Amino acid sequence: MKRKLIITLVVFAVLLTAALTACASTDNTELREKIKNDVYTPVAPPETLDYPPEEVEFVHKYRDYSEVDFDYEKYPELNPDREGAGAMGVGLFWQKIVDGRLVQYSADTPEGAALIDPDKPTYIYVHGMMDNPEGYPGKFNFPANIGDYADFDLESNAFGEQILWEKAGFNYGILKYTQFTSENPAIAFWNIEPKIWGYDGITSTGTSVGNRFRYVGGKFSDLVVGEFGLAEFFAGEYLRALKLLPDTFGSHEIRVAGHSMGGQLSTAWVWMLTELYKDKWLTKQQLPSRLSILDPFFGMIIDQDGVAALFSKHNVTIGLTGEKLYQNYTGAQMGQCLVDIRAAGLAIEYYVYPMSWLLSVTPDYVFDVIRENAAVVYIQINYAGTHPGYVIATDGHVAANEWYVCSIYFGGGYTPYESLTPTQIDALTKKDLTVPSNPGYVPSALLPTDILYTLAGNIYYMTEGGTTLVYDDDAFVQIQDRYRPEVPED
Repeated sequence: MKRKLIITLVVFAVLLTAALTACASTDNTELREKIKNDVYTPVAPPETLDYPPEEVEFVHKYRDYSEVDFDYEKYPELNPDREGAGAMGVGLFWQKIVDGRLVQYSADTPEGAALIDPDKPTYIYVHGMMDNPEGYPGKFNFPANIGDYADFDLESNAFGEQILWEKAGFNYGILKYTQFTSENPAIAFWNIEPKIWGYDGITSTGTSVGNRFRYVGGKFSDLVVGEFGLAEFFAGEYLRALKLLPDTFGSHEIRVAGHSMGGQLSTAWVWMLTELYKDKWLTKQQLPSRLSILDPFFGMIIDQDGVAALFSKHNVTIGLTGEKLYQNYTGAQMGQCLVDIRAAGLAIEYYVYPMSWLLSVTPDYVFDVIRENAAVVYIQINYAGTHPGYVIATDGHVAANEWYVCSIYFGGGYTPYESLTPTQIDALTKKDLTVPSNPGYVPSALLPTDILYTLAGNIYYMTEGGTTLVYDDDAFVQIQDRYRPEVPED
């Protein structure tokens, strides 16, 4: 199902190439500088984003998002806790392997809270577009054409990749929103993006999609199933989950990773959490400390005649703030979010593969903002020689995600992440061979978050190890600017 959707997207990208080529010669210097310079900087640096003094009377700017939830009586199909729900339902879930089976409960239930150990770090994954409304299975098996569970000292594929994070000493969570990503046609990202931010989404043809979801069988719900977007809903899910967890939760790092459209949702969600933190709805300890965006969908734009012409126009109001998307473009809005997220003290990492068409339609001024606030890593992944059926044009998008998820593992055992010694960390993560005699750190799931924070602004390109999913044999060098594939001369 995922591969079919990716093939459809790649075909679409090929058709788009002509339009991109036609726009390449346009002089948009003034426009690019305007948009880049308009991306705002935060009012205060991280160290001053503390709560006001207790003697100051505090008035909340935002509503209590722990009360933001769907009407399950009207839309029972969205309720993950209903009888027989199985993989259906939308929400934040905690997972754990218990007595040889994968157990999953909603994070805002006592059963879910019981799966969390507050003395461990936490990893929350946000999936991408899915064309099947029947619900995400909640488990990520090793794709046969990309990797093999045996490469990670596992005896079976029974628990998928989550077991790597559990063995590395993490709590594991997942945001599920499949019923909102199933659209018509399957590649209709322009119908999905508005749902992340609000409930008044308008497509490029002027059709309203609101924040509708899809029933099993193909029928769509009402246009507005709640006066809030998905990022707002998940902010509510997180606040509800926190109320059930001990006060010590968050004393160990909390990570969020999002793939593809999940990269956009995770960025919007984490940004909203930083806003709610500044509004005293959660503490700094409860705020995620790291955001990993994996070949993300940061919107699509084509510059024509000095005008930023969106391929997918939608006039969307951000539910949290009541403001319109910056420049009426999700990519520019994401840039603003990353500026604020880093200012709140979070480390950000951005992973992509060189042939990524999602990156190819991300304009330079948006990439510049990404680079300024995140460490950028190009994963040169080509498993065709080791895994039959692998095609980089269609599988690279998923492989970039798999590489990061699996980079928490290193050969020779499963030492918990927080138990790694400085000597082990250096040996495992100093893979930057720009100066071979003095290796430097390279981002990966294994790299400590405090070190990652210092690497923002750097761009890394994989030079070795790109034929295997395992992290051990990889090496990188730094490059100075955005990688651009060579185009053969006519």
